[in-house]
Amino acid sequence: MRRLDGKYLLVGTGVGILFDIILQLFYNLVRHNELLPYDSPGACLSDLLYNMVPCLLILLSNYLVIFTLWSRFRRKPALWLKMTVDAVLSFLLLFIINRLFLVVARIFQPETTVDVPGTILYNIVIFMCVEVAYHVAAAYELRHRQDVARQELLAYKYNLLNA
Repeated sequence: MRRLDGKYLLVGTGVGILFDIILQLFYNLVRHNELLPYDSPGACLSDLLYNMVPCLLILLSNYLVIFTLWSRFRRKPALWLKMTVDAVLSFLLLFIINRLFLVVARIFQPETTVDVPGTILYNIVIFMCVEVAYHVAAAYELRHRQDVARQELLAYKYNLLNA
C-alpha cells in the first residue's frame, strides 16, 4: 500500500472521531435502549471523551495489524488465514488495551471499570470496517497496477510497430 500524506491523516482523524461518536450512539442504543441516556450535555461530552481514547487505540491497533502486518511478507497468505490471524491479533490487542486503560485510569479514579462486552462490540465493528477498507484499498491498488501494465504493454506494441 502507498504511504499516506498529512492531508489524509487529518481526514482519517476526523473520520475516526466521527466513527467514535457513531459507535458511542450505537453502544448507548444497545446498552440503554436510547441514543442519549445522559442527564446533561456535559455528561454526554464527558462519556464521549472518556471512551474516545480506547476507541482510537483500538482503531489504530486494528489498522496496524490489518494494513502493516502482511506488508512485510513477500508472498500474501490465503484470505481465510489472513483474516483469522488479523482477528486473533485484534482481540489480543483489545484485551491488552483494556488492561492498560485500567492501569492508567485507576491512577486518577480508583473505581474505574471497563465494560468488556462494550469494548468487544467496538472491536468487532471497528475490525470489520478496517478489514473492508483494506480489501477496497487492495482492489484499487491491483486495478492501478493492471492499468499500468496495460499501458506499458500498449507502449511496447506501439514502439515495436514503429521500429
